[in-house]
Amino acid sequence: MNFDDNGMVCPFCGHTFDLVNNTAGGIYIFFKNGQIYYEPFNINPGSFNYNQVIHSENSILVLMARCPNPKCNKTTIKINPIGTQFKDEKEQVDVYPNGQFKNYPDYVPAYIRKDYKEACLIVNLSPKSSSTLSRRVLEEIISDFYEIKNGKRLVDKIRILEDKNIDPDIIKEFHCLRKIGNIGAHLDMGTNEIPKEVNSTEADALIEAIEDIIDKTYINRHKRQNTLNRLSEIADKYSKKS
Repeated sequence: MNFDDNGMVCPFCGHTFDLVNNTAGGIYIFFKNGQIYYEPFNINPGSFNYNQVIHSENSILVLMARCPNPKCNKTTIKINPIGTQFKDEKEQVDVYPNGQFKNYPDYVPAYIRKDYKEACLIVNLSPKSSSTLSRRVLEEIISDFYEIKNGKRLVDKIRILEDKNIDPDIIKEFHCLRKIGNIGAHLDMGTNEIPKEVNSTEADALIEAIEDIIDKTYINRHKRQNTLNRLSEIADKYSKKS
């Protein structure tokens, strides 16, 4: 969530909610004329000189939001560098929890959830390492969900999937994740070639791709199973009456 958005997704339960007085609060901190100033964070700034804070050299926004979901009620704390000094570092800093990640249900294998979460937690600290973990998650999904055990190389496993009528968009995601993840996974990319750096924005895109793949595999399969179970119960109910 950026500092000027009007809503957010809870990183603990996935609930989407508006930032209003009973769910969020915060404070702007900025320097002016050699002194530090504090201004309350308002969803609708009103009389508060919002532009003055945004364009101040050292201004930051500290935001605390509490999830209104009664089964969650957990608090998220973020810091947004919004001053002109931070023009090259606009990324949000997640204070608590330390990194945005989805809490996937138990039917997603524990080791996949663990590696995915770690990739999320270090995406800003070490984008290259995060990308390598995303690549490993991809390999784990191919091995577990698609049961592709053959082939030493990830590219070989993906090629096996290409012959199994898998959604071509997923195959494309697989190849992109493989190529970028290779930067951190392999240092022998060429005798005189220095591996290029992956920035946090690119590493974050890989995480989003992993989330999309998990949704299209484990989550969708679980939904289909639940739907089929419900349909079977309804069919059994009416077959007994006929």
